[in-house]
Amino acid sequence: MEQKRKNLVTLFWINIPVIVLYYLIYTLPGMRPYGNMVYFACMLASGYFLGKSFDVNIKNKWDKNVRIRYLALGVSLMLFLYLIMRVSFGAIGKIPKLQGLVDLGLWQYFVRPWHEVNILVSVSGVIMIVIAVEMFYRVYVQNTFNLYFDNKTAILLASVISGARACALGPVSGLVDFSLAFIWGWIYLKSGFWPVVVTHMVWDVCFVYFPAR
Repeated sequence: MEQKRKNLVTLFWINIPVIVLYYLIYTLPGMRPYGNMVYFACMLASGYFLGKSFDVNIKNKWDKNVRIRYLALGVSLMLFLYLIMRVSFGAIGKIPKLQGLVDLGLWQYFVRPWHEVNILVSVSGVIMIVIAVEMFYRVYVQNTFNLYFDNKTAILLASVISGARACALGPVSGLVDFSLAFIWGWIYLKSGFWPVVVTHMVWDVCFVYFPAR
């Protein structure tokens, strides 16, 4: 019981600086994209060392056909949701009465620094960020919750924590991140680490390099 309490306390406390620092990256001038890289490199290290006892979920313990099936499903979902979000945001942005619901300027603000640096640096940074997020929220956070709760609850709680971090950029960002994290948690549960990394990468490539205008 004491060890379980320690695990949850550690998870709670480590997520406080994760949320606060994420907010600072997007409010302090001159922090991006290199500030992002440092931040997510620390997240990667934290997720690895705190979640290394769960590394069985990184190894290939799933049937190959199952992994391929869920990978294809995950990629298809990301492309579909990206298309829906882009079309919806673009349409809402053209309706004066609804413009307050979304902020396309925030999307541009979010991704602009990745377009202003060398493409190799940009792509390498995005790949590292995707791996860091999956290592932290799936390998560490989701698996920690799985020690005490069923799979659905663990995915839900991990998604709430991920969405809380994204709320630093506003409620819409938090809702989008929560929804995506729930899907990624499900893909991770069903097929393991690398399929969810690829699934997540498809979303980030679309979101960062093909933003709505």
